Amino acid sequence: MEQQHFEFPPLRPLQKHARIEADLFCEDCGYNLHTQPVVRDERLGILIVRCTECGRFQPAGLASNAGRVWLLRLGAMALAFWSVMILALLVWGTIGLCGLQVATVESLTIGRHFDDRGRPVARQWDPAAQQTIWLVDGTNEPAVLAGEPVYRRTLLPAHQAFPIPSLAAAVILLMMLAPVAFGAVLAVLMWHVTFRRLLLFLTLPALAAIVTLLIFHVDEYHLQGSLQLITVLVLSAAVAQMGLMVVGMRLGRPVARFFITYFIPPKPRQALAFLWTVDGKAPPTRY
Repeated sequence: MEQQHFEFPPLRPLQKHARIEADLFCEDCGYNLHTQPVVRDERLGILIVRCTECGRFQPAGLASNAGRVWLLRLGAMALAFWSVMILALLVWGTIGLCGLQVATVESLTIGRHFDDRGRPVARQWDPAAQQTIWLVDGTNEPAVLAGEPVYRRTLLPAHQAFPIPSLAAAVILLMMLAPVAFGAVLAVLMWHVTFRRLLLFLTLPALAAIVTLLIFHVDEYHLQGSLQLITVLVLSAAVAQMGLMVVGMRLGRPVARFFITYFIPPKPRQALAFLWTVDGKAPPTRY
């Protein structure tokens, strides 16, 4: 019996250069076929993909094991959980950046009262007069006051802000590593986002700075002449955090690939191939 020959309709424009857009593992060697080109078999008319590792052909539309209803529901729940986790990371990360900005102000400044001559004064109790008096710090001279002393923040001298150099260096290092780690985690978890779009997350330190300034404005609204100093310190901390987050975003995926290569065996490593393909790198081999 003569075999009939079918004329298949031409491929649509988007199918002419189709690629595997999801994790699809070779049935023979387990290689991840993600980003591999898809072609149509001339005899069967189905879309197929060839494994570049072992050379075997297989259907490009082969579904995963998530074809059952309960697995689809489980996948939807996992996707919802993942979205909530990313949102929580952004919220708590912003709160952490805000806390670091507050710590910067608290570490580098001190709030004190000043008399009319600009000298720091302290409140003391006068047992003879049975009232509170103000004395100049260091000299115990009576303060010159026309009314209540002015309370404002001033910068601490270096020897007071950093009394123990080694401890101060450790604290500063931790404060610097926190934004770097935050940027690195964002780059890995948001692997589907290009580096240029990742830079949009640099608005988080700016948002944290706005919240921090609002806190100081509400909590220390009575400060006279100190809000400008606080604003400069907070904005400086926010700019530093932006730069450190960029460093973390640059290092996040390379560092993740390094640890994946050395601590995860080759075959299960294929499930994390997206960390290579998102940066235009060849996926890890099976061997």
